[in-house]
Amino acid sequence: MSKKQKYTLQKIKSETTELQFKKLEVLYDLFKKNVSIYNQYKKLEDKNYLNFFVSTFRSPIWDISSANIFKTGLKSNKVLDGEESLVEDHFIQRSKASRLLFENFSENPNLSFISFVNLLVKYGSTIILTKEEHSEVSKAAKKDKEAYNHELYENCNVEVVGLQELLVSLGIN
Repeated sequence: MSKKQKYTLQKIKSETTELQFKKLEVLYDLFKKNVSIYNQYKKLEDKNYLNFFVSTFRSPIWDISSANIFKTGLKSNKVLDGEESLVEDHFIQRSKASRLLFENFSENPNLSFISFVNLLVKYGSTIILTKEEHSEVSKAAKKDKEAYNHELYENCNVEVVGLQELLVSLGIN
């Protein structure tokens, strides 16, 4: 499925289970209600508070990204070549996705549920890598704390046909 499309409420409901839809609603409420805390921590000189805060939203993003709307269908060349031991990789790390979502709420406190889900799909979607590729990207991300995973793929010899087109369609590159 092309991620270019914007999800409508009907499309979101058709591509998630009832439980996943409820999780999306809860996640929306969590972000919306916690944006003031995010803004408080953002003002502090000690950025550890902000980092700890946004990282608490990593697990809910991982949990909901099992829904079909987050699966791009893109696979690395090694996966396509038949390598086993596969991993779903968020091409934007979940803590960074959390920060981007809070920034969007900070700029637009009245962000709608549908807009939130579309942003969550933009920032929380996954591709398939081998476990080895994922490990290399994770190591590189620890060294370069500012880079998004998709920016590290080339240096880690991870090739994903169609990724650049997807990023452009999402407005990421």
